[in-house]
Amino acid sequence: MTPACIRFINIPELVAYITPLISRHDLVQLARVNHAFNSTCIPLIWQTLDLQDNAISNRLLNSPQALQAFSRNINSIHAVVWKPNFSWYYIHALWTYLNSAPLPEEHQTISTAVLTHQQWGSMQLRPFSSLVPLPPLLSLSQFKACMTNFPGDKLPPEVPVYDPGRHLHQILWLLRLNSDTLTSLDLTQMNFRSLRVVRDISRTISQLRCLRTLRLGAEPISSHSRQAFDTFFFSCPSSLVDLDFVCRIVESKFVYSLDPTLGDWDFDQGPIVLREVPLLRLKRLGIPAMHHDDLAPVFRIVLEQCPFLEALAIPNLGLLSDDTLFAIASIGELCPHISELSFPEGCLVEHAMMILDGLPRQQLKSLCFRYYQDPDPEPMIATWVQHSNTLQKIELSNCTQVGSIVIQAALTTCEALEWVCTKLRELEIVVWVTANGMSPDYISDQSKVTWEEADHHHWETLGKLYSQIGALTRLEILDLRAVGQVDIPIDHNERVYFHQPSETCLPGLLALEDPSTGQIGYLSKFEPLTRLRELRGSFVWTQKNVQDRIGNREVDWFVDNLPALEVATFKGKDYSEHLQSLELRRPDLKVCQS
Repeated sequence: MTPACIRFINIPELVAYITPLISRHDLVQLARVNHAFNSTCIPLIWQTLDLQDNAISNRLLNSPQALQAFSRNINSIHAVVWKPNFSWYYIHALWTYLNSAPLPEEHQTISTAVLTHQQWGSMQLRPFSSLVPLPPLLSLSQFKACMTNFPGDKLPPEVPVYDPGRHLHQILWLLRLNSDTLTSLDLTQMNFRSLRVVRDISRTISQLRCLRTLRLGAEPISSHSRQAFDTFFFSCPSSLVDLDFVCRIVESKFVYSLDPTLGDWDFDQGPIVLREVPLLRLKRLGIPAMHHDDLAPVFRIVLEQCPFLEALAIPNLGLLSDDTLFAIASIGELCPHISELSFPEGCLVEHAMMILDGLPRQQLKSLCFRYYQDPDPEPMIATWVQHSNTLQKIELSNCTQVGSIVIQAALTTCEALEWVCTKLRELEIVVWVTANGMSPDYISDQSKVTWEEADHHHWETLGKLYSQIGALTRLEILDLRAVGQVDIPIDHNERVYFHQPSETCLPGLLALEDPSTGQIGYLSKFEPLTRLRELRGSFVWTQKNVQDRIGNREVDWFVDNLPALEVATFKGKDYSEHLQSLELRRPDLKVCQS
């Protein structure tokens, strides 16, 4: 009978499905088992070349054996992530290879004119004999590179001093060699101030026929004109699905020609060829920061080209003219399929509401907002209502203060919500558990046999609330109060009642789930709150069994979790023996009672 490991190796589809789940270390170990495993796993090990870590990059550069292995497995590399401390070396090692003889037939037709041109690559014809020759990467599907060399990035002494301008043109030349396979391109820390750079980038991305994801990022001090942005945008191939510009557009006071003129170093490359058809496949778009005078034309020109857009990142809108106000109010009309909206630089709430109000109801799935301020919570609460059936993600980051009414409305209104807020440090929220203010009686049946559909729904809703709070990993102070409604009769004859709020407990929150004994609870949902210093609110440690069950397991949990907790306030008149045990085992924890 054929061993299972041999059958596994002989089924390529099974290998392709399983191996992405295996770590690189495990792949190396598998490659040592036998020849069959070695021939299968070695290409998988080299499939992605991730050299973001300087330590890994330096080990590769300082090992001739590793560089030779890199050369042998060059055709297995489909994804590259690197910085100049390796890519600058690789280009010179590639130049050494292309000047060696004899070359394989498939490499003999590669033109090196760009590399030798004085204003492009400016590389010498004499190869560097001390470098290990490295063949060209010709099977890339994903490419990510930073174009700025930082002080901590060490470069080998065998290569010339790093020149970011020349190197960008060299990298663009390499990308064009992969025009038939490249699907994802991410270039960051570039300098866009030269028209030659704009032209070379535009020509390159227009030739990447299979490109689906494109991200272009500039250095913090670098920016480019509206006209350069338009050139980048209209050079994008129609295959694009995801597009993000991480840069800043400066106001243009004059219009100039981006096409090369006679005497320019790239005149023989011809004029810039711009796309004439819309980006019908584009689903995600990040619009760069820009002067407010450019907002209206950019929104109009760009969004008209992306009718099937689903996710949109909008820059800080700042001061808005009437034209810009009209443009942002028309986003929902120009792109009626938007379901993800983000404001990564922040935005005035009234401007965000104009955009949100223009979207079709019950369509928004994700809303990300930075520096959110809510002097009037009603507009945001209205957004929760308008998209209560679809909204799955709300991310409020770098917020100094968010009203509990906004969070509570999101938690109680949005049925599909997964989590709310990041980096939130303090949360005070009131939860209406039941209409009468009491813990539900159905919880007394831990087997859930007698539970009705409404009981299951209520219990799951509580768990969802606790999970959402537990996901606020930056939380330092939590004041969670359970409130119900007690009907006090005013006139028994006419059955007139006065509705008075009444505090009660939070069912299941201080109990740990244990399926083996039938114990139900949700205390484990708070395990991620490692920064929590104060726990206050409707936490009842001693109460009837019908409402909650708390024992030694819960004491152990409080001893082992919430390491930063300094103060815990529990409701009740008397301490139980378990609570006293907690005080002894965590003397650093101040236990209070309300």
